[in-house]
Amino acid sequence: SGTSDQFSFDIAATTDVTAIDDSSKTVNAAAADPNPTNNTRVITVANAGAIKVTLAAGAPITAPHFWGQTNTELSRFRFRTVDEAFLIEKLTFKGSNAANSRNNIDKLKVEYTNQSGSLLTAIGSLDNNGSVSFGFTGDNRPYVPKDSCVDLKVLADMKTKAGGATSEVNFTTDFIGAATTDFRAVGAGSGALIQGNDTTDDDTDSVTATAQYVYRVYPEFSQDTLASSEPL
Repeated sequence: SGTSDQFSFDIAATTDVTAIDDSSKTVNAAAADPNPTNNTRVITVANAGAIKVTLAAGAPITAPHFWGQTNTELSRFRFRTVDEAFLIEKLTFKGSNAANSRNNIDKLKVEYTNQSGSLLTAIGSLDNNGSVSFGFTGDNRPYVPKDSCVDLKVLADMKTKAGGATSEVNFTTDFIGAATTDFRAVGAGSGALIQGNDTTDDDTDSVTATAQYVYRVYPEFSQDTLASSEPL
């Protein structure tokens, strides 16, 4: 119908409810229409649920990352649903500085769970704009349960010097939902399609992550063994 439909139940007539008491006598409801007209227990049937995207509470703060590191976390995003579960079919991420992201990220990865609860990882490479899109089908789709939330981690394998890595630069790795082609999710019950830039009942617009820095090497400190006669 395009809008939510509401309905409730009541007893139309006293003869509609019949019971036998402990004396084996037949008894009926004391009165018809016992429920108030402003019943607070109302079932609402909606056309579809909603999904919203935000930065996760556990998202990494600004931190250093180093040449050659693998599976280092750059950002984390929370997907929250209302009224029904959703299956995600497309995700897009982009570096805030295309050159810095492209020069330092070898592979970008998304870690998520599917409907069966398996932990899966999708792997992609940045294009010239510092962007990468992931497509999901069938049982490999990220799953967000009804009236719940899940976090998706964005990880990276960092380039080495030989791969063209640069040092002392920073960038964010953001969720991109500015266009309908950036994001796609399907309602598990309704089959409704939710796309990027949907801010009516959903919120799938772009989300900015925290800046991460790239450095040449990981600093390591060690203490030499001191002779017993040497002062500390």
